[in-house]
Amino acid sequence: MTTWPTPDYTVDIVCIRRRNGIVEVLLIERGGEPFKGRPALPGGYVDEGETSRRAAGREALEETGVHIDPAALTLIGIYDTPGRDPRGWTVSAAYLIEVPADTEAVAGDDAAAAFWAPLDAPPADLAFDHAQILADALSIIPAIYAVLVGEYPVAARTTLAEAQAHAEAAHSEHLSTPQTYRWDAETGIHDTRVWQLRVKGASGRWAKTYRSVHELPTT
Repeated sequence: MTTWPTPDYTVDIVCIRRRNGIVEVLLIERGGEPFKGRPALPGGYVDEGETSRRAAGREALEETGVHIDPAALTLIGIYDTPGRDPRGWTVSAAYLIEVPADTEAVAGDDAAAAFWAPLDAPPADLAFDHAQILADALSIIPAIYAVLVGEYPVAARTTLAEAQAHAEAAHSEHLSTPQTYRWDAETGIHDTRVWQLRVKGASGRWAKTYRSVHELPTT
């Protein structure tokens, strides 16, 4: 009977918490090769007879002590770029989940350490293709963006990608009044980017910035 090569099936978990206005992502320090000593997302192999969601819950608990509900996981994507794992052919399902702000992590299994890092400023030396997975996760995590026009600030909960499109559209509309408006991209209330409109005063200075985004209403 002809047999065909098959990839190893794995999972990676982007587990986030929101603490003190900052979105943090759960990472581990790898205790073994490949990439021993490097930071990485929690994850591992899917066992025979196990779904990828259940594997994600099991691996998160084994490596970090964090309990997650497999049913609450959101699929970020499937990662199958050849060479992504030096051990061989692997295909990974990457999932996103948010846990309570007071969730703590304790390393276990093959993780040498478990820790939280800012989602928008993770370590530069992430193992495997985990930097790409985090970048993809960032685009779908609900964020708060603010658009301030005239005296009236407006805020809404949306994704980073939608917020960027909205801000760019608003910016384009105001280009008919050159040198009156400018946009600042800042780290915001929930982690990602907040577009804050500043209005130039009669003196020509960027003297007025509307109230802090932390005071803006959310919907």
